[in-house]
Amino acid sequence: MRVVEKPVVALALLVFTLVFSACPQRQSDAKETASQFLNDIRARRGDAAFARLSEGSQTELRRRHLALVKAGGGEPDVAPAYLIFKTLDVELLSTPESIVEASRPDGAEVLLRVSVKSGESADLRMVRENDAWKVDLFRSLAPTSARDDAMDPETE
Repeated sequence: MRVVEKPVVALALLVFTLVFSACPQRQSDAKETASQFLNDIRARRGDAAFARLSEGSQTELRRRHLALVKAGGGEPDVAPAYLIFKTLDVELLSTPESIVEASRPDGAEVLLRVSVKSGESADLRMVRENDAWKVDLFRSLAPTSARDDAMDPETE
């Protein structure tokens, strides 16, 4: 009987592993992180918003702040909220109406399209760092191009 149990257990583990490895990763994680980031900006929670930025975005934001300090004085060591709301002057002007994937997630990054009620939209690039989605702010700050909107059949 033991000879039969071991192959059955091994087969069950193999099936379990195959089923769960075939399941797609939750794609909403990037959208949830983007939504939380935008909510943090709207509520002026600078520390929380800063924590949702990619390491590269955090480094670039600190670098820009230090360049401003060097050029005109000021305090070199400041809180993350100061970096976001004073140095970069980030402000959420409209409440997002929808956040959809504008590109297929490749495991490491995904491009999200954030649209507001007026019909305007902007792309938000998300990157995966240490199993968490982060906002790649400096690759995301440009609004979508007019060419993209002109190619959209709904705007014609």
